[in-house]
Amino acid sequence: MSTGRAPKKPARKTGLTILESVLILFIFSLLLVPTGTVFHRSFQSFSLETGAKQLVAALELARASALHERKEFQVVFTKNSFAIYREGKERLEKVYRLPKHVQVVEKTEGFDPVVFRPDGTSSQAGHLILRHERTGQEKRLVLYNLSGRCLVR
Repeated sequence: MSTGRAPKKPARKTGLTILESVLILFIFSLLLVPTGTVFHRSFQSFSLETGAKQLVAALELARASALHERKEFQVVFTKNSFAIYREGKERLEKVYRLPKHVQVVEKTEGFDPVVFRPDGTSSQAGHLILRHERTGQEKRLVLYNLSGRCLVR
């Protein structure tokens, strides 16, 4: 007697063989290498931008403190760090470090040190140049003495 059903076919094995899996992983790794280098370069550029913004924020803090307290404030720079001082004696907060591989490569007299007067002006205009050691990229900070403002160029 026939039941009207077709005879069962043997079940096919589905899935990937080890060779296919290794080939897929190899293709993914080839695609990830360029992505990793692009990410690394953008991260280095980001660290330079972060260092410049950190410096501008510290200068704005020193200027605002000078206006608020009606005292002279200074921002003193070294090659890879800076600190804010009240009336040239008392350090405000801590010594700030620039991001890794970011250095101060040039500063004019206006940045050696930056002195903010009680009226918010700076004693002298000037500029400071930050450079990322590995990429060679630079950011220039410009200080205007009449307003005490600092801009990144």
